[in-house]
Amino acid sequence: MITILATIDGSPASRAVIPTLVDLAADMRAQATLLTVVERPKATASHEEVVRAPFSGVPAVPGGIEVPSIRSAREPAYQESDDQAMARAVSEGREFLEVAAKPLKDCGLEVKTEVLVGHDVAGAIIDFARRNEVDLIAMATHGRSGLNGLVQGSIAAAVVKSGVAPVILVRPAKS
Repeated sequence: MITILATIDGSPASRAVIPTLVDLAADMRAQATLLTVVERPKATASHEEVVRAPFSGVPAVPGGIEVPSIRSAREPAYQESDDQAMARAVSEGREFLEVAAKPLKDCGLEVKTEVLVGHDVAGAIIDFARRNEVDLIAMATHGRSGLNGLVQGSIAAAVVKSGVAPVILVRPAKS
């Protein structure tokens, strides 16, 4: 069976690949995998407990220069730990992918969803495609070009350059 990997990052632009994926998967009788990559979140501090230490006074030093001294801040209390933040991010990614997969499932297509964790999104996509021997990758571009595209880099360009599988790029309609 032909396998198509579609990457979606949660942005409205990335969802533009869904209609194309529906057509491709139906025409090719392919299995589709929707993939998102979430970055490892950090524990979140409780807003009530974060205390910025005020200056404890401004003593004078020789020469008339005033040097502020700072009291040490209390350690903030956390609403969720690193592990809890990670579990939340993965859960939110799964929920998002299930909603994104609905149009495919409604057409009777076989759909899998995968949530990966990492900072190198392109590397995670390429590694997943290689390990799972996907036949085709479908992804939306964000339409960045020029200096903005160069500075931010392009995940789509990195995936295309990898040569891991043929890539179909979908440009979202301008709104």
